[in-house]
Formats: sequence, structure tokens, C-alpha cells
Amino acid sequence: LNKCQLFVLMKQTLKYIFDCLEEQLKYAETKHSISITLASALTVFSATYLDSSKPLVNALSAISIIFSLVSVLYSFIALSAKHIRFGRTHKSQQENLLYFKHIARFSPEDYLKEIAQSYPLFKGYKTDQFDLDLSKQVVATAKTISAKFLLFNFALTFLILSLFCESAVIILKGVL
Repeated sequence: LNKCQLFVLMKQTLKYIFDCLEEQLKYAETKHSISITLASALTVFSATYLDSSKPLVNALSAISIIFSLVSVLYSFIALSAKHIRFGRTHKSQQENLLYFKHIARFSPEDYLKEIAQSYPLFKGYKTDQFDLDLSKQVVATAKTISAKFLLFNFALTFLILSLFCESAVIILKGVL
């Protein structure tokens, strides 16, 4: 390949990676939207048991509401996660340069260098400012996706805890 073809190929490669990450970002945000909906519904459902004459049912309903609201809070934080800092990070031997968790470990400069070194097609390719800007977008998006999935795991944990509490309320309400 000549220099011009290589130039275009690098930009297309970075753009392809960025497009894939954008799809993963939409997926992460959809998961949070569903989590918010479920946690909100569970909060409303739990609130119907708060007027019970049984203190244990009231306590479990209140705890369920708290867990649901914490889940909603984590999901809203994740949906608003936009500011990502770049920093030097340590990479392992088995990096997948297309996987968001691995990309998130790189600085934009190191990511570009790693692509150029890992793929024989780009050996000797000199990056320019446009490549660096694309790399910044790729790394920032990968870090955002990583943060959103981590926060989703926290939100899901609290949603499950809330479900357990509310299940106990329903069982107790039927037994007591």
C-alpha cells in the first residue's frame, strides 16, 4: 500500500472502532433505562405496603424502596457519565484492541502506538493530529462504556436486593 492508502486505512480503522464503541454505548444506556424503569416500578409497588400495621412489613418495604432508589441513582449517574480523564494506564500482555475494557486502559497516544505495532499493515505508519483526535474519542468512549457497565452492575445489585426485600414483604404479608 502506498502512503495515501495507508493514511486512509488508519482513519477508517479508527472510525470503525469508534462506531463499534458507539453501539456498545447505546447498549449500556439502554440497560440503564430499563433498570431505572424496573426500580421505579418496584419503588411504587413497595410504597403500597408502607401503611401496613405490621412493623416488619413496613421495615422491609422501606428497605426495598431505599435499595430501589439507590439503583435508580446509580443508573442516573451512569446515564450522565460524560467526563473522562485521560491518564497513563498499565496494559497487560493479552490486550484486545477492539474490546472497550482493554481500550479504556490506554492513553490515546499509547492506543495509537499499539495499533501501529500490533497490526502488520500499519508498521512504520506515522500518526497525525487527526489520528490522535480519533484515538482520543475512541479511548474516551471506551472509558465511558466501562464506567456505565460498572455502574449498571451496582444498580443491578441494589435492584436485586430490593426485589428480595419486596419478595419477603409479599411472603410475610401472606403469612402474617
